Amino acid sequence: MSLWFEILLVLAIFAVPPFIDGWPYEISWPAWIQAVGSVLAIFVAIYISWWQHNRTVEREDRDREIKARSLALAIFPALLVAKIRLKEVRKNFVGQIIVPLEFPIVFAESIDRLYLLGEAGASVQQLWSTANSFNSLAKETITEENLIAIEELLDNLDFNINESIELITPIHDKGATRF
Repeated sequence: MSLWFEILLVLAIFAVPPFIDGWPYEISWPAWIQAVGSVLAIFVAIYISWWQHNRTVEREDRDREIKARSLALAIFPALLVAKIRLKEVRKNFVGQIIVPLEFPIVFAESIDRLYLLGEAGASVQQLWSTANSFNSLAKETITEENLIAIEELLDNLDFNINESIELITPIHDKGATRF
């Protein structure tokens, strides 16, 4: 139901009763005009408040979207670099020698803003956590158990990087055709 329809309905409720029994000869027109004007003023005030609230929400959503895209523009290339470095680590992974995985610094700098990316941010956080686990394990003395855990972490890292790239790509590419 439209706001204007609701306003007209209220005005009809207030304005029609005096005319139900016929034309009122002794009606206080100034009082009725003031009453209808007061009700109309209340509706206008409610409408203005509603309109301002919606504009504020739209502006906040747009700002959040711009911040998310800016963050995605910074993280996306870093994910591609991380993917290349992971391939190098896998290639150099020979039994007892484990090279730590060096991630671009943008991950550490952006960790507190990843929530802006929604599901993609959660995926990047998972990637960051898995990378830290891998690097911690890479510093330890290599045992057969560690080798199995390292293989699993490498597989998880590969999955997390691909998932993060897949989830960030739409945010990264959004608006790219506008320019």
